[in-house]
Amino acid sequence: MQTLSLAVGRLESTAATLHVMLIPNSRVTKISIEGRLHLKIWIPQPALENRANEALIRLLSKKLSIPQSCFRLTHGKTSRQKNFSVSGISEEELFLRCQSMEIARR
Repeated sequence: MQTLSLAVGRLESTAATLHVMLIPNSRVTKISIEGRLHLKIWIPQPALENRANEALIRLLSKKLSIPQSCFRLTHGKTSRQKNFSVSGISEEELFLRCQSMEIARR
């Protein structure tokens, strides 16, 4: 009798980290690239009851063409400095998408 041996490989999950400085209660929505994977974003929503964070995720999802479910806030729920883990994308691909966004001049 012959034995069959199967090696089960582990699927590597890809995730990139995105750093955002959020300015809520702004008159306009504006995005500025401050460095590699560092963005400064102005949004009109207030920083009350998680409204600004939800609006930020919707905006990032739309501008970067990444589903909202891929964004996970890892740091800064109540702070202006926020870190997001973005699943399913490499840091290089995320960087390229950030560069291709329509951005406001500083």
